[in-house]
Amino acid sequence: MMQKLITREALQKTKHKKIGSIITLILLIALLFPIKIFAAENNTAIIHSESGDYVVYVKDIKEKFKFAITNMQNADKMQLKYVTSSKDEQGENVIFISKEKYESLTQKGANTKSYIYVKDMNGEDKIEGQEIDFANAVEQSQLQETETLTKRIATKTAKNLKTIEKEEDGVKVTTTLGGLKITEKDGKYEYSLNKVEEGEYKELENIANNINTNADKMDTVEKIKTYKSFYNLYNNLLKIQNWREVQDSQIIQPEDSNKGDTYIIFLNKIAEDGTQTQDVKFLTTNVTEKEGETIETSVEPITVKEAKKLPITGESLALFIVLAVISIVATIVYFRVKKLKNENTKN
Repeated sequence: MMQKLITREALQKTKHKKIGSIITLILLIALLFPIKIFAAENNTAIIHSESGDYVVYVKDIKEKFKFAITNMQNADKMQLKYVTSSKDEQGENVIFISKEKYESLTQKGANTKSYIYVKDMNGEDKIEGQEIDFANAVEQSQLQETETLTKRIATKTAKNLKTIEKEEDGVKVTTTLGGLKITEKDGKYEYSLNKVEEGEYKELENIANNINTNADKMDTVEKIKTYKSFYNLYNNLLKIQNWREVQDSQIIQPEDSNKGDTYIIFLNKIAEDGTQTQDVKFLTTNVTEKEGETIETSVEPITVKEAKKLPITGESLALFIVLAVISIVATIVYFRVKKLKNENTKN
């Protein structure tokens, strides 16, 4: 019996040694041979220009490269025709696909999926048969639209819009509420005020905070994908707003606001000719208390400086700055795509 037990233990030790040897071998192979970028579509981001051309940004490939694109999933690599990458306005190497090439690849959009192959200038494979889906492209018009967010409807923050007096435990408490004032006078206005707690509003705030904190560290692929997430979520939330008419051009913050509470206010302007303009504002609540015979609590929304005040110091994390960063990203990519179109037209 003891002999059988010892034999079993010995077999387990031998098995563990073999597993350890296999793991070591795998690690050595990974170190000795360069890792290629395969099949994960999150390595790319696609911009669809107003002229119908497409620009594909490839993550982690900085130098000039050669690429081939095909609509065949298992293409014969020997039959592929490689062309040299183009450069955008910032000098980043990209894949430029003309409208004509796109229509040829996809049968004019009937099948939006294609497959890319990328080699460095020494002929080493970097991407082999990675699927890209043109249906996931970010529209250039979306970039332009985002650039105007928070600036479409003119507003300013205001103090002392409403005063509430009440007695708590024998002490008189005066609460002064601030809010948002619309400074335009050429239409009818509606609003929807949402406190940021959980769910999609919190997700929108988190994306904005991520941009605010990490925009300088993001490469172009990450920026475009993050911006796309923001754009899509903003528009999804816009569709489900319950609109209320703005009275006296004022939107007063909730009476139960506490310090640090954040709100997202959607605005809708209805012009005399019936055209509508939507905008969004992000507000943070600030509370100041004074003690004495009377306790005065002053509550007012705090908006953050606009994007042009960058660089961001991080001292006051607020979403106006975040949206400005998105706006800057949108503008940069817009002009990059425009430059590529002009260069390829010349060629």
